[in-house]
Amino acid sequence: MKKTFKVLFFILFLIVIMLIYSKVEAATTANAVISANKTTATVGDKVTVTVSIYAVTWNINLSGEVSESIVGYNMDLVNQKTTKTYNIDTSKAGKYTVTLSGDVTDAETNEIVKYNGKSVTITVSEKTSSSDKGSTNQNTSTTKKSSDATLSTLGVLPDEYDFNNFSKNKTSYSVTVPNEVDELKVQCETSNKKASAKVSGNTNLVVGSSNKISVVVTAEDGTKKTYTIKVTKLAKDEEKEGNLIDEENDDKKDEENKLKLEKLVVKNYVLSPEFSSDVYSYKIDVNMEENDIDKLELEYSANSSDAKIEVVGNENLKEGENIITIMVSDEKTEEKTIYQIIVNKTKPEEQTQEVLSTIEKDDNNIINKGKNILITIFVVLIVLIFGTIILIHFREKKLNEDTDNQDKSINNTDDNDKQKDTFYEKKENDKNLLNKINKKNKGKHF
Repeated sequence: MKKTFKVLFFILFLIVIMLIYSKVEAATTANAVISANKTTATVGDKVTVTVSIYAVTWNINLSGEVSESIVGYNMDLVNQKTTKTYNIDTSKAGKYTVTLSGDVTDAETNEIVKYNGKSVTITVSEKTSSSDKGSTNQNTSTTKKSSDATLSTLGVLPDEYDFNNFSKNKTSYSVTVPNEVDELKVQCETSNKKASAKVSGNTNLVVGSSNKISVVVTAEDGTKKTYTIKVTKLAKDEEKEGNLIDEENDDKKDEENKLKLEKLVVKNYVLSPEFSSDVYSYKIDVNMEENDIDKLELEYSANSSDAKIEVVGNENLKEGENIITIMVSDEKTEEKTIYQIIVNKTKPEEQTQEVLSTIEKDDNNIINKGKNILITIFVVLIVLIFGTIILIHFREKKLNEDTDNQDKSINNTDDNDKQKDTFYEKKENDKNLLNKINKKNKGKHF
């Protein structure tokens, strides 16, 4: 019986191990996480926001204090970790928010995980007076003048006509006011204390959408940046509360105005997938026997005349994987958009091997799914076997108890028979003795 219980404990141990394994496996699904090293800080503190991505493909957009697209995929078709860190400007008190949206794809399950607005907010407060004195003494030396011409806050009063989702990198907004409103008060603060802001166009509003409020920000070094608020004033028969242009349409317009490439062509090669301004990663296969090139001949253009385009990695292309990065930037708005072309230079037999490798990985995914099913079946069988062994154990115990009771009953019967035999034997002996005595007495009488 001890041996049976040892087997049972061993089976339970296996079940626990398999359950732990399944939980660990489930915890490694694709995800995107945004965090900050601190959420409360004082002016001048170093604050960083970190974005961690674990997936096989990812298309993540950051908005708010950080405006960037993080797009890519892993050629090995397995989940990989990608981490990016951003510094937050804490030169002025206020609240700073970074929002993450987009989607990631899991390599094992092909599940697409979508994010519609995960965010982290950092609250920056003014330094104490003693700290201010210390910082004043430290900054007596000559420093370079700031070129920061951005706003940290922007809005209009009354609040019922204000807009949402302000970002210092977004310079165009829209609001709608009823017919009786002739003037809006503009509230704004510069990101840098030494910058100045001038508001115009917020009075004498006329019916229609030709009203434009301009907020011109001048940095310490003279750099200028203009924020525009388009005001639509309704006629008396068109009155409507709140904004005429809703946030969804506003976001669509913002996406349309986003800095990006409008043309990308590779001479003698076809991009995969086909070029689109909203697709940021492409692939090209180069047959080294047909054309062993050292660089790609690229043709490109951006949707803004102020855009600067830089190409990195398009020289001395080697056998294997090469990554060409195309960065589109605008120095005025500090906006950046990055495209990538993955060039895979191989010989024909290597390309065949790559296809076979891809097929093998797909087979491995199928095998892994089959393994999970087999593990589930195995666990069910173990539970059934465990239950059967317990049932057999209790049945054997009951049968042994019944057998012991029967043995006791038989022993009691044997004892009674022995007592009866002794009694009759003694009676017979007494009878024989009495006969002998009678015979003796009868002889003496004659």
